[in-house]
Amino acid sequence: MKEPHGHKSRLRVKEQDADPTVEGVREIRVPNASVTDEGKGIVSLAYDPAGTGDAEAAAHVLAHAGDDDAHHAVFIAATHTAIGDSAPHHTAVTLAADADELLSLTGQAIGFDTQTANQVLAGPTTGAAADPDFRALVAADIPDVSATYVPKALFDAQSILAATADNTPAAVTVAEQRVVGRLTGGNIDDITIGIADDNILQVDQASTADDNDYAKFTANGIEGRSYAEVISDLGLKTVATDTIWAAAGDLAVGTGNDTAGVLTKGADDKVLTMVAGAVAWAAAAGGGGVSDAAFSF
Repeated sequence: MKEPHGHKSRLRVKEQDADPTVEGVREIRVPNASVTDEGKGIVSLAYDPAGTGDAEAAAHVLAHAGDDDAHHAVFIAATHTAIGDSAPHHTAVTLAADADELLSLTGQAIGFDTQTANQVLAGPTTGAAADPDFRALVAADIPDVSATYVPKALFDAQSILAATADNTPAAVTVAEQRVVGRLTGGNIDDITIGIADDNILQVDQASTADDNDYAKFTANGIEGRSYAEVISDLGLKTVATDTIWAAAGDLAVGTGNDTAGVLTKGADDKVLTMVAGAVAWAAAAGGGGVSDAAFSF
């Protein structure tokens, strides 16, 4: 196909169903060929090198669609008998056995096979490399992240996560009768409950303590004690209930340093007086001696 200087060679169909019109082409030389318009706006050049006269069945074909700048397409006789998605245009698509694990094929449509929940597509769990398969994850699939995360294997029962320095979390096991805390100058730790130094006190009483109770240490903590219980715990007696009082009128007097005693009541018309540095009953007039007085200590 020869072109005039400065022109582009074209094959153009001016009207549908009209004879093809050649523009800008000086000459076309194709032995045993014919140029036809198929009534579809397509110009075809059929070539019959064997001279059979049946160019449609045996020839190479050059086809040009309506776009002026479109490339011409050349088809071999065995592959231009029809336009479609089946042979002889291409070999039918099939799936390899290992691909069938993932994909499905319906006609010429490729899709995904359904899979069981919580499965991943991965290689073998051990051994040499092999085709991937859908399976559950195993521990070896998970990379070592101990530098970033704290593995759960470090956590025993009754343990917590704590850090005593920046970016250094660690598991701390909390034993029974311990409280998580931090003492002055120390780190986060499980602190003992008890009554020793640096222990945490707890109420060690089966019943609820009253708000007016006194606190008493036990072997395990503290308990509430009423006033009467405190007197009993200390071995004390109250003035009102002490058995040293024998009769109405008895008096409590000091009998020595930090020592007290009972001065029994005196006889009628007797008064208290000091005799040799001690309290005693005496006659009101001051004459006579000291009357008998019974002292109880």
